[in-house]
Parts: sequence; C-alpha cells; structure tokens
Amino acid sequence: MGAVLLAALGGGVAACTPGAAPPAGSGPAIPGMAASPGMGTAGGMGAAAGSGSGTGSVITAASGLGSQGIMTGPGAYLLGPMPAGTVSLSRAGQGHLRAHVRMFGLTPGSSHTVAIDGLGGAGRAAAQFPALTAGATGQVDATLTSAGRVTSLPPFSRFVIRLGIDGSTGSDGSALAAEPIAESGVLPEHPGSTTSAFHAVTADTGGTVTGQPRGQAALSYDAAAQTLTITVSASGLNPGPHAAHIHLGSCASQGPVKYMLPDFIADSRGDIDQQTRVVTGVPSVPGPGNWYLNLHMGGMNQILANGAPTLSFRPLLCTNVTSVAGMNPTAVPTSYPTHF
Repeated sequence: MGAVLLAALGGGVAACTPGAAPPAGSGPAIPGMAASPGMGTAGGMGAAAGSGSGTGSVITAASGLGSQGIMTGPGAYLLGPMPAGTVSLSRAGQGHLRAHVRMFGLTPGSSHTVAIDGLGGAGRAAAQFPALTAGATGQVDATLTSAGRVTSLPPFSRFVIRLGIDGSTGSDGSALAAEPIAESGVLPEHPGSTTSAFHAVTADTGGTVTGQPRGQAALSYDAAAQTLTITVSASGLNPGPHAAHIHLGSCASQGPVKYMLPDFIADSRGDIDQQTRVVTGVPSVPGPGNWYLNLHMGGMNQILANGAPTLSFRPLLCTNVTSVAGMNPTAVPTSYPTHF
C-alpha cells in the first residue's frame, strides 16, 4: 500500500492511491491540513475545500439519519451501509413534487441522477428530478422540484439515488452510473407530505438490486508491537476486492485517510468471511469520535483514475470507531514464589 494523493473532483475531494509507502511519521503536505504523523504502512490524505448542492448544513447521525458505529463488544462494531439519509416529499406549485434530500456517505464531490421509479424502484421513472452533487464531506442537503407534473405514482414506487449521472460511463471504463445505490421505502400513490428513510443497496450493471450491504468489524491494538488488527465479515457486497481505510472524521462527515489497509475480498456471493488485515507503525489509538473505518465499492486499483475518484470509489460500509480492544495485556501472575 502506499502514498496518498489529493484528487480534485467537482469542488474538491480527498482520495488515495497505491504507490511507495512513506516512512513512519511522514505524509504529503496538504494545503489547509497538517500531515498525519505515524503513517506506518499507510499515507495521509487531506480534504480540499469544496462545494455541493443544498444548504451546506452539517448532517450527523444525531439528526435522525441513522447511526453508524453501533458497538457489539470491546472494539467490535456493526458496519453501517452507505449512503444513509431521508427524503421528504411535498407538493409544489402547478402539480410538481418537491423532494428534500438529506444524505451522508456519498463520494465527496460526486453527482447522482435521482428519480422516482415504479415497480419497486426497477421500473420506468415516474418522476425526474435535477441531479444531486455531494459536498466535500460526502453530504447532501438539497431541495429538488420534479421536472414535470406528478398527479399519482405507479404501485410500489420508490425514490432512487443512482451511482452517477445516467448515460455516462465512469472514468474506470465501466457503465456503472445507472446502478441504484440507495432507495426509499415504497411511496404512496398520491404523495402529499411523506418522509422515507433510504436504505443502501448494491446492484449489477443492469440496474437490478442484488443485495443490501451489511457487516461487522473487530479492531484490536497491540501497543508493544504498534499494530492495529482489523477483522471484517460482510455480506451483500459486489464480488471482488474492496478498498478499506481508517479515516479521520466520521461516517457522516468524511475526512482524510489515516491508515490504508490491504483490500478485503468478497467471494462470488458477495460475502467477506472473517478476513483480517494488520496495519503496522501505529503509535496510538484515538479517543472516541476521531476515527472511522470505511470499505469502498471497488478495490484500491479501481477507485482512482488519473488521480480522481471513479464511480467505484463509492463508500459502501462504515463505522465510527469509539474504542479499540487491547491485545497482549500485561500478564497477572496466578502464583508467587515462596522464597527469593
């Protein structure tokens, strides 16, 4: 694994790329952010200033959009699917629909086609809306108005967020843009004032939903060896490699990479079964709220092209790290010598 570059996308986004590993205590100088010390096998990544659609307000788990970072034991977490958020529908003038979309967990600076689709989200668009663009931390807080009048919706309609802009081909050379990445619940036939939570999904290139990502992770730290060990199990993923990083910040407000991990590999069913990765050169672990663990849709060799994030950069699973289990605690003697 290796050094990390700053990549610009839209208003700006921090991204990472493989290369030669920097020595411990080094990292590239990023304008506006000091390099992270103690990189070990991983580099540092800085976030450039950027802009996105909406009001620019900070979205957090406390704002009712879900909770990333649920602990199940010392250093053990449930991995939350990304992106997460809500859509609130209301009536605009002249028969149009208004949609207030609040989300986090998108690729920073990314743009997305949004629509209401019939037949459970897999049918023809029942309502089209302007595209959404995420801000520099992967958040969206925007109000959109439908392109045409909407009198009623087909049965089992859902509000759908797609991976990119429909009709485009990603810079990674694959037609992924039309894949849904998040869907609302089923919407009423005559939407008035309705709020629905999004659930993240994975899909094939034909747009068919194949799963809902979920998983768990265990983090342990060996202070003597200065190693951080991460074990992940997950399901509902795209088969193949998935880049993974420890970041500064939170799932709701993405920040720079602190440590890079070797890719986790999902099998043909989209499962990761108890795979372990070890990061060396870790001088200490943080206090609560400073780190988060993130798995991407694609592998390390897929998430960047020419220094910019591809569609495969999509954050897929995430958890906020509030504690790390200790390894190799000091042994307590069970018996003592009777004489010296």
